[in-house]
Amino acid sequence: MENNITYTIQDIKKETENVFTLTLSYDGNLPLFKAGQFITVFFPETGHVEGKSYSISNIISPNSFTITIKSIGVFSNKLISLKAGDKLSASFPYGYFYTESDSSSLVLISGGIGIAPFKAMIQESLLKTPNRKIILFYSNKTQKDIIFKNEWGQLTEKYPETFKVNHYITQDYKNSNCVIPAQAGIQVLNTGFQIKFGMTTKDGRIPVADIIEQSKNLSDPEFFLCGTIPFVRDYWRGLKEGGVPEISIYTEAFF
Repeated sequence: MENNITYTIQDIKKETENVFTLTLSYDGNLPLFKAGQFITVFFPETGHVEGKSYSISNIISPNSFTITIKSIGVFSNKLISLKAGDKLSASFPYGYFYTESDSSSLVLISGGIGIAPFKAMIQESLLKTPNRKIILFYSNKTQKDIIFKNEWGQLTEKYPETFKVNHYITQDYKNSNCVIPAQAGIQVLNTGFQIKFGMTTKDGRIPVADIIEQSKNLSDPEFFLCGTIPFVRDYWRGLKEGGVPEISIYTEAFF
């Protein structure tokens, strides 16, 4: 298999102040790929000869998908500076961060841009196995940082019995619109969709106890963690200490 192929940028959408979604297409036949996989993008002129990896955030067709990226440096800034019609050198989709079961419940835990693979996994699961139970625990620094906020509201209204989202805001700035623990609960977005906020721990984390409590009655739950290395490490340990079998925990970490 080739190490890299050429994609065409079809669209670039701004999600938040520093997060963008790129729609890519390939003029040919891609090998069968799954939600939870990623591609490696190559910009050798930036000094990153090995490239950088970005998770697929939505599968559009057998030869088209999106990646969602955060602007944090030279490499990502070059990527989001591309325009529709530009070409991009990247790998075929690959990776093993996905469930092989059609019946297990999914418990997804992420922070910030770690939501990208879960967007694709949730959409694929709700489409193909709409009766599968899915619970998403998602933390961000502020409400403005929530990626795909309106989509989560739409999906929870469309699948109220099977898909639930718990948002956690980890920082409280004065004179901001952040939700602090005392304000945790149900809020209504300006789009009309409801959004649920959970109470963080004193150090601004998603309480592991929340995850254990909400997943205890699920059928054959699988736990997926995606975020920074410390985020994934700490929740992997917390879930194990909470009685979750190691074989049921899947991880994807980034720097």
